[in-house]
Amino acid sequence: MREVQMRRSGSGMNAIHSALKYNHHMVAPIEGDVLNRLITGNNGPPLSPELARNVLTWPFADIDQVRVSELSAKSRAGTLWPDETGQLDWYLLLGDFLTIFQSKARAILQQNSASV
Repeated sequence: MREVQMRRSGSGMNAIHSALKYNHHMVAPIEGDVLNRLITGNNGPPLSPELARNVLTWPFADIDQVRVSELSAKSRAGTLWPDETGQLDWYLLLGDFLTIFQSKARAILQQNSASV
């Protein structure tokens, strides 16, 4: 088991990721590669600076943060039901996607400000 830590505070992700512990095999490496190609624009235009700024404001809703905390506590206690495991996996995948997306958005904004 490993604990996922978010570096970005104030986005709502910090509470979600700091509470989660999961098996590193849950999200296949290929999924990360596909997400990376999708976000970087290898199959289309790259993320615009306007959209990048918008992406940085996307938080998880309070109700979702509470649910992740509940599921994480049950996971640590070993009392998750199979459907709850699937739900926690989904939150983890969404959290990973948002983390990657926001990281790419920050990189695009940094590149854009350097080129101006």
